[in-house]
Amino acid sequence: MTEEKIAAMKEPDLYRNFSESQQAAIKLALALEGYFRPESELEHWKAYEAYLQKRIRPAVEIILDADNTERLSSLEKSGWFTKELVDQFLQLARQKGKIQCLIWLLRYKQEKYGYERPEYSL
Repeated sequence: MTEEKIAAMKEPDLYRNFSESQQAAIKLALALEGYFRPESELEHWKAYEAYLQKRIRPAVEIILDADNTERLSSLEKSGWFTKELVDQFLQLARQKGKIQCLIWLLRYKQEKYGYERPEYSL
């Protein structure tokens, strides 16, 4: 199932495919699409959210591949981004060369956690 086919699905079909899918990659793509759709029913949205919360790293990896800072910012509002995860996401964005997401993550880390400064003793 392609991204275009998933994006073109109507909400009831999207949720049905999500519920029935046994393939992790497809289920993750369906959950991401449903999570970011404003027209998703609350019950469906909660199911997508619960699924994504358990798979935050692969979900963010898909978002990084698309270099989609809007979705990254929206997913961050869930409260699932720990300092350790942000560091992992930064490394992944750097490795993938996803500059927009890398900049967003650097700013987010600065605002949320700050950067440790080395102490120099005299």
